[in-house]
Amino acid sequence: QMVHRQMVVEIDYAPLGKVKQIGIPFKMSETPPEIKWIPRYGEHTEAILAELGYPESETQRLRDQGVIE
Repeated sequence: QMVHRQMVVEIDYAPLGKVKQIGIPFKMSETPPEIKWIPRYGEHTEAILAELGYPESETQRLRDQGVIE
């Protein structure tokens, strides 16, 4: 059923090439939705840590230690 409803799609992901991704759960005949991108690994790390109250110096320390990318 998942394959028939096209619920698993392949999308280009820069570091890995093509990856399988869960598709859009609803279908519309006039304006079909499309997955155009997925976030890169670590793309939002700094913003999330900042929202959690981590100072920039701590984020850099974690990056230097290899804890985050």
